[in-house]
Amino acid sequence: GQILKVNHLLKISLKTHKTPGGYFSCQSAFVLMVISLTILGPSGWILSRLDHYKTRD
Repeated sequence: GQILKVNHLLKISLKTHKTPGGYFSCQSAFVLMVISLTILGPSGWILSRLDHYKTRD
């Protein structure tokens, strides 16, 4: 009963769908990744070395 209904809903939600109009391409994913690394990379490096900056003379 209930388990079969949930299983059916999960199967429907896990199907791959083509995006309407193809707005999100592989190129868009790559550009988004590069922008994220450009912004988050230096921030993460600074935060990971924060203790070193505090103890520096």
